[in-house]
Amino acid sequence: MKIKIIILGLFLNFATLYSQVEPPYINDNYEISTLEHLRWVSESPVSWDKNILLMNDIDATDTKNWNEGKGWKAIGRLLSDTAINFTGSFNGNGFKISKLLINNIDSLSLNSQYNGFFGIIQGKESKLIKIANLGLENIDIKGRRYTGGLAAYSYLVEFTDCFVTGKLTGMGYSALLVGFNENSNVSRCYALGSLNVGKSSGGLIGNNWGGDKNYIDECFVIADIKGTLSVGGFSYLLTGQVTNCFAICNLDIDSVSSGFTWGGPGNTNIINSYSASKVKFKKNNEIYSFSYAPKSKLYKNINCFCDSEIDTNNPGRQVIPKSTAEMKTKETFTSATWDFDSVWAISPNLNNGYPYLQFAEKFFSPVKDELIANFEITISPNPAGDFITIKLGAINPTLKRGVDETSEILIYNTLGEKVMAESIHPMTASHRMNIEALPRGIYFVKIGGETAKFVKM
Repeated sequence: MKIKIIILGLFLNFATLYSQVEPPYINDNYEISTLEHLRWVSESPVSWDKNILLMNDIDATDTKNWNEGKGWKAIGRLLSDTAINFTGSFNGNGFKISKLLINNIDSLSLNSQYNGFFGIIQGKESKLIKIANLGLENIDIKGRRYTGGLAAYSYLVEFTDCFVTGKLTGMGYSALLVGFNENSNVSRCYALGSLNVGKSSGGLIGNNWGGDKNYIDECFVIADIKGTLSVGGFSYLLTGQVTNCFAICNLDIDSVSSGFTWGGPGNTNIINSYSASKVKFKKNNEIYSFSYAPKSKLYKNINCFCDSEIDTNNPGRQVIPKSTAEMKTKETFTSATWDFDSVWAISPNLNNGYPYLQFAEKFFSPVKDELIANFEITISPNPAGDFITIKLGAINPTLKRGVDETSEILIYNTLGEKVMAESIHPMTASHRMNIEALPRGIYFVKIGGETAKFVKM
């Protein structure tokens, strides 16, 4: 029996050792091609001051089995109550990491804080840390204070062309992109998903403390947010320069909430931005459609709008309330000098008719699955409201799609969970579905062996 125990112990140590593999270090970059490479970076603080380059998409599903079910350990984190920060750089190269899991909410220790793909990132005044071209898709993250999909805490960082989708739970200072963002810049980033958060949290960024030189530009969030108090659709506290951003969120909050942001005590300019969020509250205590906007010369909302039909709460100071129809009319914004040549775009068929950012047009455009050969399927409108029409074409589905007389239209969320199902006749060419009960998010329609994607707004 002792021999068996020793052999088992050796086997487990061997398996643990080889579940992580040091990536090649080429031209001053760690090149990450596998999940084993990625785990090595997570477990190796020696790499946290280096440049990291992602070489392809990575499926991180197996993180649910790591660390006794707690999943991924953040790059840059507290080790024995001492912070070892990430001070290198990370270039995602346009690739994405999918199905990253963290379940670190039960412990009360300091080590249960700062959960995210990155935990703590810290740069220097002379050199901002660069995190760029990275997507995190279908995250499932649960943490305590300071929880962010991409980063829990960032100081002197530049985030560019990053996105996060999925679900996140955090006790405070939590958001899908960055939990607490300090003296950092964010541009062309977005988040889509659902959150259950504590105070001082937001959809894209929990708290954003920026100086006169710090900015957030061309960013957006579309999310369902359930929280206690002090929660904003885009961010809770927000200081610095914010331009060309929007939030479309459903917020279910106890009290003290805003569709876009609460505001901030420091120098804040929010310019050419809007909210089409809806705030549901338990106690009507300081609830605003766009922002509280404290009465300070340091805080300004300039050419900012909110949908006053979606949310009938006080829009906040210096915010222009408009009807839903006006919010979906280009002239509403061009009359306020918004840039529809190089920044904004608007279409009745995209983003549910609201303005969207040109850099993300691919995200909002109707999607066909490029992997499906000789398969004609369209979902309209896409993004969708309460209904979708699925057009299957005029060809007998039993001949072209391999489905039988018991065909079903199945709808799955991004976690692979079936959320709706309706039966159709195999000769059906078009089918209309009521999806009013679905929360905002990305969904997949599956018919037989074929799949297509749509976005519910």
